[in-house]
Amino acid sequence: MTRQGGTSPAPWDSLNVSYHVGDVSARVDENRARICMQWGLPPSALYVPRQVHGVRLLRVEKNIDFLQVRQQEADALYTCEPGVLVGVSTADCAPILLSCDDGRAVCAVHAGWRGAAAGIVAHVLKQLEQHLGISPAQWLAAVGPCIGANAFTVGSDVFEAFSAYRNCFVQKNEVSRWANSGDSSRSHDIVGTPTKVVMRSRSISSSARSGTHLYIITSL
Repeated sequence: MTRQGGTSPAPWDSLNVSYHVGDVSARVDENRARICMQWGLPPSALYVPRQVHGVRLLRVEKNIDFLQVRQQEADALYTCEPGVLVGVSTADCAPILLSCDDGRAVCAVHAGWRGAAAGIVAHVLKQLEQHLGISPAQWLAAVGPCIGANAFTVGSDVFEAFSAYRNCFVQKNEVSRWANSGDSSRSHDIVGTPTKVVMRSRSISSSARSGTHLYIITSL
């Protein structure tokens, strides 16, 4: 699926799925409906939460109103029901799609630097094990496109938040300038951090995927 085939004019042309970029909501509704049609499902089958860079995990089922979920603050959601689509929206942040190895449960995770620093992936895996009895080793993970070290300069707040992952940073300026001024002088490999967190959370396969800015997964 690409950005083609939607209803939005420039600069959102044309399959824009975001309500937060200035596009008309009715066009975004139609674009999301067209995406759902690719699975032969109605728009009400697509669940995307109100993302807040936290670690909250939601479970969604067919009897839950998708519009209600859209207003709930969360950065991960999962389902065990076929015919239910769970998704997260990203720009710079990393989308992580999880699927149980037998396909009976899926999860979509939004991992920006704040969520990654708060351990969202490990938190989600722990919650999934408690709720579903599925061990972390049974999940497969796909980490989607996101901003990388060549484009993401950060300050001391981000650098210090990832003290355990210093190898995810590269030096951009003199250490003295970074330490004294707090300027954005290091760049963060946002793809590397959540991927390392995923892999350290116990044996989970990770693969890079390309796609649009709405990442969706559904149970078998």
